[in-house]
Amino acid sequence: QGNRFFAVGDLERAEQCFLLAIAANPQLAGAYNNLGLVHKERKNFKEAEQCLKKAISINGEMANAYYNLGIISADCNQLNDAIDYCSNAVAIEPSFIDALLLLGHVYLQTKQPEEAAINFQKIIALKPDHAKAHNNLGVAFKSQGILNSAIACFNKALALDPDCAEAHANMGIIHQDQGKLNEAIICYQKILELKPNFAGTHSDLIFAMDLAACADLQTLHEERKRWDKTHAMHLLQPLEHLNDQAPERRLRIGY
Repeated sequence: QGNRFFAVGDLERAEQCFLLAIAANPQLAGAYNNLGLVHKERKNFKEAEQCLKKAISINGEMANAYYNLGIISADCNQLNDAIDYCSNAVAIEPSFIDALLLLGHVYLQTKQPEEAAINFQKIIALKPDHAKAHNNLGVAFKSQGILNSAIACFNKALALDPDCAEAHANMGIIHQDQGKLNEAIICYQKILELKPNFAGTHSDLIFAMDLAACADLQTLHEERKRWDKTHAMHLLQPLEHLNDQAPERRLRIGY
C-alpha cells in the first residue's frame, strides 16, 4: 500500500505505511529502502542515505538500495561514491539497466569516456533497442575523438527514437563543428519542435543561422524575436535578495 501512495506522490501516507511495516518487522530491508526514497523525494538526503544503508546492513544483496544511494551521491555531486554504489548494484545484478546507465553517465562526468562506453555497450547487449544508450555511447565515442562511431550511434538512436532530442542535439553540434551549418540548423529546429524551452539550443540555432548563407536579415530578426518571447522573461525574473532588513544592522558602504 505504501508503494501505491508513493507512486501517486502522497509521501506522507507512504511514509506512514513504511514506518508501520518497519515497526512490525524491523528486519524488513525493502521498507527501509522505500522509506529512503520518500526522504530522497523530499530532498532529505542525509535521512535517505541512513535508511538505504540500513537496508543494505539487513540485506547486503539489495541492488536497488545501492542504486538509490548512487542516485543520491550523483545528485550531491559525490561522483566517486556514485560510481562505487552503482558498481555494487551492477555486481549484484549485472542486467540492472538503470544502474548501468547512471554509471555510464557518471563516468562521462568524471572524464572517463572509455569506462562510460563499456557500460553503455552492456546496456545495448541487454536491450539493443535502447535509444538513450546508443546516444550516450555516441557521446562517449565523441569524447574520445572517434567521430565516425559517434555519428553511427547518434543515427542509430534516431532510427530507434526519431524524437530523441539529445541525439538531434549531438548531431547538430557535430554538423556545426564540421561546418555543415544547414544540417546543424535542421537538427536544432527539430529539437525546438520537441522541446521549445531549450534556450541553449535556440541560441545555437541563431548562431548557426548567423553563420550560414540560408537566412536573410528578416528571418534572423524574427528568430531573435522568438527567442526573446520564449526565453527572455524567464531570465528577467526578479532575484530574491538576502539583505538583512534589521534597522540595527551595521551598513557596509562601498561593497
